[in-house]
Amino acid sequence: MPFFHYDLLGFNKPNYLWICDGSVKLHKIDNEFSFYTSFGYTKEMQKNNVEPEFYIWENYCKETALKEKLCKQAIIIDYLNIHSLKFRREYAEHYQNWIGTCNSKKLNLSKDCNSCKMHPKNKLHSQK
Repeated sequence: MPFFHYDLLGFNKPNYLWICDGSVKLHKIDNEFSFYTSFGYTKEMQKNNVEPEFYIWENYCKETALKEKLCKQAIIIDYLNIHSLKFRREYAEHYQNWIGTCNSKKLNLSKDCNSCKMHPKNKLHSQK
């Protein structure tokens, strides 16, 4: 699975507002707030001046995060599948193979985890 990344902080960088696979630009994010809500960021957090990138780091990237970078990738992949024609054209076959392949050590069966397309459904049903 490729490692998708985005840049919503460096407005003077060449990949600003883009989700990329390496150096290949896949999708330009036209609504930053909508993108951040994919990760669980809310208007309430915005009103309380919680920075979205800090929220994502806190929940998906730092060593003690409840979720992990794989979860972040799953959200980006799902976002791309919904919003990017280029992604659907170039990664559709691969995307189908990625569904249900999560091997997270932090698999927690939370609502977010259960609704994730990368979550292996057979694991979910065997643990209930």
